[in-house]
Amino acid sequence: MKSPYPSVDGWVGWIGGSALATGNLAMCQEARPTLIAGGTCTITCGNTGCNSNQRNSTQSQGTRILATSAIAPAPKLTDRVLLSDRRTFFAHLHPRPFVISIFRISSITASTIFATYVTDQIEYESANEKLVTSGEITGTECDARNKQWEGMQWKMRWSDYKMKALVSFGKYQATTLLMRLYERIADTRLKVGDEVLDKLTKDTFASGRRKVERNGRDVNGNQLTRSEMITTCLWANVIPFLADATVQWSVLAYGYYAYWKGRQARRRKEEELAKLEYEIDGNEDGGMEVVEGEEIAENTSTVFGTGDAVVVPPSDAIDADADAGDEICIPEEGWDSEEPKKKDADQEDEVAAVTLLLFMKSCRIVFSRGVGWVAASYGGAYGTTLWPGWGTLLGTSMGDSVVASVLDS
Repeated sequence: MKSPYPSVDGWVGWIGGSALATGNLAMCQEARPTLIAGGTCTITCGNTGCNSNQRNSTQSQGTRILATSAIAPAPKLTDRVLLSDRRTFFAHLHPRPFVISIFRISSITASTIFATYVTDQIEYESANEKLVTSGEITGTECDARNKQWEGMQWKMRWSDYKMKALVSFGKYQATTLLMRLYERIADTRLKVGDEVLDKLTKDTFASGRRKVERNGRDVNGNQLTRSEMITTCLWANVIPFLADATVQWSVLAYGYYAYWKGRQARRRKEEELAKLEYEIDGNEDGGMEVVEGEEIAENTSTVFGTGDAVVVPPSDAIDADADAGDEICIPEEGWDSEEPKKKDADQEDEVAAVTLLLFMKSCRIVFSRGVGWVAASYGGAYGTTLWPGWGTLLGTSMGDSVVASVLDS
């Protein structure tokens, strides 16, 4: 029978009969067969890291040692295969993870609405209590106000639940797709290598459990697990937080784009209405007409030249070229030739203001996601020592939520 320990890299292989190992051979760095007597083989381990200096193995008659080496580096039998946690591009759309994501987003959205409602309710009731204390309202009026607020706000907030849940679910799916895209870019374009890519795609839930199982739950083991999990979470959260920042910035940029397009449409509509009103007023006053001779219609003035007069409509006045001897007349009131320049200047100022706001909010997103990334990684590490696996996820979420609430306030 062949033993579970391979004969390569200096480890012992057995053939013929059965073998029973009384020690942990994987802990030894050196293995030397020192005694073979009948059916007993004693292997001496010279590594000071071993729990004992000798590992005894008992084998049946006819069993022999195939190979050993003077110095044999021990492979870590608990190591996992690289990239074993990496998921396929559309793995989140499979039935089980898809249903889990629906329940997860629904519960998170509901808990957020409820928590916000309770917080606002406490603030509103506290404000009413102050009014009662100051004598501005009575206790009965305070109770009536609180009941009215509860009935109105409860219905209003939960009426938006479906839309908020759908938006959150869409953001989640978009973020997950961006994560897979960034993973593929890191693999195919950036050529980061399997070891780095494995760190970027590692499952912190399973990794936390593996580390606690390997390091133990004592004080030293928890400290080692916490230190290892900080590094693991920092690596594993890079792509998720980058994808989340990308989604947030995309929503922000689209919002400003829609705002700018709306402003442009309203401005064009206002200009068309103003032009139409001016043309109607001009026709009613008889202010624009082509005349020959010395007199031009009222409310006009001579610009240049002498001879036959030609009145040019305001919309064409800037681009009109006067023939020699012609006279171009424009109204003295109602249309200002400097107005287009003024509008262009105002439009440029508005573009600069919108661009500055977009830049400032983009920097805020980068800062928020950067700090949240660090806080979530530390939260996941401390949560692992308390509850391996689920504690990792809860600690990560809490770290990110604390940073978001502090920055929002």
